[in-house]
Amino acid sequence: MFGQSFINSTTSIDDSYIPSITKVINPAATLLPSENSSSSASRANTPKLSNASSQESSACSSYENTTHRVTRSRHRRRDEWKDVKRKCLKNLGKAYLSRNGVPRDGKILKQPCPVTCRLKCFQKFDAQQRERIFSSFWKIGDHRRQWDYIVSHTEVVDTKYPSTTKHVSRRKKSVKYCLPVIESDSDFPNKVFVCKTMFLNTLSVGERTVQTALAKWRSGGGSISPDRRGGSRTTVLDDEMKQGSKAC
Repeated sequence: MFGQSFINSTTSIDDSYIPSITKVINPAATLLPSENSSSSASRANTPKLSNASSQESSACSSYENTTHRVTRSRHRRRDEWKDVKRKCLKNLGKAYLSRNGVPRDGKILKQPCPVTCRLKCFQKFDAQQRERIFSSFWKIGDHRRQWDYIVSHTEVVDTKYPSTTKHVSRRKKSVKYCLPVIESDSDFPNKVFVCKTMFLNTLSVGERTVQTALAKWRSGGGSISPDRRGGSRTTVLDDEMKQGSKAC
């Protein structure tokens, strides 16, 4: 009986001391209420700070991406413009389509002067030579250089035989034409005078083109003035727009 009562007393003692032992073993349980509240508040604020820092880092990275983004500007490709292509084809004497959609034929070598020519130009140049001159002229592909070519193969002189009829001619100057001939023993072409028909038909140009080239040569003081065609278009304002701008 005594042994059994001792065992029961020891078990009751152990059970009574278990809470105290746990308190000693777990020091966090012995903290004051104020300390527990402060620690819980710090734990509650910890994830908020981490979220704010992550948001700031993402914002900074996005700002860096936007500020340091490398972009490539778009360059103008003039060679691919329709007007530029059309002008190149025209200057090369090839067929092209106008801005209004009208097909324009290319330049071709025309017939030489007739047999009745006083200068006998048909005997000075054969078909092969004329074809070579025609190709070399249109391969230039530039109006200004073509005008220079025409000026270098023409000569303006005074009229040799003034008119003696009742109607006095107002023309004081005449134009002499010549074409280049490359000889086998010379690298430089020689100029041979021809009639106007032979010159115009060999180069496949009109008389107006020759007059324009000579006029530009005179206005440029011995050199061809630049071609100012194809630049910016003049903006035409209506009367209402002019009055509105004056009122402002």
